[in-house]
Amino acid sequence: MKVLRLLYISIVIVSIVSCDPDLDIDLGSGGSNCCQEKDSLTTCVQFIDSETSEPLEGVYFTINYSGCGSQNYSNHSDGSGNICWDHRACAKKGNWFAKIDDYQWKGCYKAISFNEEIHMEHATYLKFKIKNVSPSSSSDEVIISYKNLACHGREDISFKGSNVNKTLVVEASPLDIHPVIVTATGANEYYEQLYIDYVGWDTTLVEIEY
Repeated sequence: MKVLRLLYISIVIVSIVSCDPDLDIDLGSGGSNCCQEKDSLTTCVQFIDSETSEPLEGVYFTINYSGCGSQNYSNHSDGSGNICWDHRACAKKGNWFAKIDDYQWKGCYKAISFNEEIHMEHATYLKFKIKNVSPSSSSDEVIISYKNLACHGREDISFKGSNVNKTLVVEASPLDIHPVIVTATGANEYYEQLYIDYVGWDTTLVEIEY
């Protein structure tokens, strides 16, 4: 009787721990598997404009799961900013990503937690006024690097010559932890990191003389 009793207990324990999304235990054809299609959950998130608190339609969202059969889900948010999807209850949430034009990307393909509401920060705009000053030479070059809306991306603007006098507006990340980097070569050697005090949805003037 003792042998049968211990065997029964061990089977119950294995059946329970195999449902842990951090474990991947193969019980074989005769074992108990809790990760079946009927053991599913529905998860929903809503995308919100961080400044207006209005829902955002058309946000592209993708997420993957692992641990008891890989699953991937991708879709766009509806008119109420919502996305819902089904996944296995025992699955472990993996990397996710969300983006929409004119907003900072979110998730960035990392397995980070998210709330039922995901607030999207609107792009800011930088108005660069770039001028080459005396002394100057035909070999002068300036490179201006700023953080774009992508997860890990930067954009570079460059001009060559001695008579540069340009004005342009670019779409940039609203996060002020990313400096604008200015590098000039030629008659005036110059390097600076500019930490910009961004003005929300508005356009921030950045004057550069080199």
